[in-house]
Order: sequence, then structure tokens, then C-alpha cells
Amino acid sequence: MKRAIVVVALAGLLALAGCAQAQNSASSTAGGSSSSSASSSQAEVGSGSSATGASPAASPAVATSAESEEAVIVITAGDASFEMTPADTDAARELVGKLQDGPVTVSLHAYGGFEHVGPLPWSLPQNDEQVTSIPGDVMLYQGDQITIFHGSNSWAYTPLGHIEGATADSLLAAFGDGDADVMLSIAGN
Repeated sequence: MKRAIVVVALAGLLALAGCAQAQNSASSTAGGSSSSSASSSQAEVGSGSSATGASPAASPAVATSAESEEAVIVITAGDASFEMTPADTDAARELVGKLQDGPVTVSLHAYGGFEHVGPLPWSLPQNDEQVTSIPGDVMLYQGDQITIFHGSNSWAYTPLGHIEGATADSLLAAFGDGDADVMLSIAGN
């Protein structure tokens, strides 16, 4: 009797392991690939933007997917332009969709010595998670505020993306230490 129970229990565990492996395999191939960290390569667009030194890799919260990597958001402030790789979040996908209709200008305000934040013309889906931002991270705050980090902060945000090659110096040179108007657009649109 005990041997039969052990055999049944072992068979159940093997079945569960097979289901978990099949589920992992299906989720890895459903979107073409599984999520990975954003690239830390230094890619800049336009003139006036001068990133110096190596940029840190995107924070783990700013993971990208094959779908969102296809679109690149260009953030332009004055003569400086930066490329943002969208995060693998519903908010980032909706932002890309809205920018397909045309560029939008956002008035950013310096806040806390580590970020510039400003209101978007619409709300995006929130999926806040506790993150520690790094220079170049772009986050959604309170559903309708875009926050671009030139420093670090730990708070609950919804990741929108990461500006490739951005440093604190290059972002502050573009945005200044006060208010700044930025244009968000899709590369090639």
C-alpha cells in the first residue's frame, strides 16, 4: 500500500514538472523570445547630445521584449535627441501606439535633483512596482506623468523605457536644472 502511494505521488510530481516545463516553453516562444534586460549600448540620435563615460545598464525593472524593441521613441529637448527603448509594459506599448498618431510635447519640471517630470496629455495603464531608477530610466508616475531620471530614486513607478547611452551629464545638459519642453516621437515617423 505504501509503495503504491509513493508511486502515485511520484507520478503526480513528474506530471506537474512536465506541465511547468511545457508552460515555460510556451511562454518563451509565444512572443518570439522571453524578456531580457535593456541593452546598455550607447546609441544617440541627432546633434547636441553628448554622452560621456559608460552608461550603466538599464535597471532590471526596464525589461524589453521583441515587440517593444521594434519601436524606438525619440526624446528631443532643444538640439539634443535621445533614443528610448520602450519597456515591456502595457503603459509603454500604449505610449508607442499614441505616438504613432504624431509627436507630443511635454513640459517637464525639475524635481528633487534627480528627475524631470511632466504631465502627459492622456493617462496610461499603471502597473507600479518598487524600483530604483538610474540615469536614463523613463517611468510613468500616477498614470499620467512622465518622469525622466538623470539621477537615482527608489519609488513605485510603471516603467516606460530607458534612454540608451544617457548619463546624468548628457541629460542635464539637454534639460538643464529647471523647466524643459521635450518632444516625444516615434523614430522614422
